[in-house]
Amino acid sequence: MTTINLHQYLDSIDKLLDESRLREVTGHCRHILNTYPRHIDTYRLLAKALLERESFEDARNMFQRILSANPTDFIAHVGLSIIFKEESLLPQALWHLERAFETQP
Repeated sequence: MTTINLHQYLDSIDKLLDESRLREVTGHCRHILNTYPRHIDTYRLLAKALLERESFEDARNMFQRILSANPTDFIAHVGLSIIFKEESLLPQALWHLERAFETQP
């Protein structure tokens, strides 16, 4: 049995995300979060996968959790902007896009 560290595991999950293997990504992320319930990088990968699956409610929840830990998280703000745009909530979408731009102009 080969052992990998958490960073390597997340890298392999990120590759699955790049390959659009979204169900696998969500399964692996939930597995990690069972052991490390506050691991922000895992929440970020899970949120991105949920967004790609168009599970907007679940993705919004994950992005908001990330922002509660790190209010300047670029990916979370961009993700929420996309979700609000898809839901035709343009003022909220613009607000999050502006916050993202403030963190990474």
